[in-house]
Amino acid sequence: MSNISLNLEYRDTISKSGRSQLRKKGLIPAIFYGKNIKDNLPVAVDPVAVKKIIKSRAGANTFIDLTINKNGE
Repeated sequence: MSNISLNLEYRDTISKSGRSQLRKKGLIPAIFYGKNIKDNLPVAVDPVAVKKIIKSRAGANTFIDLTINKNGE
């Protein structure tokens, strides 16, 4: 099984207007959370990258390595 990676951008604003601005830029606002994660992380995702993963041979049934970039890091 090949590794598929996806880059997420951390977003500081969680307000409705902040989400609207992200959508205008062509990004998808999302929340990253899980069992072993203390605080939910607001992130932005590139829809083109998500579509490529879903339409790939692996499709929706694969593990995805996520990288969360904070403020250009």
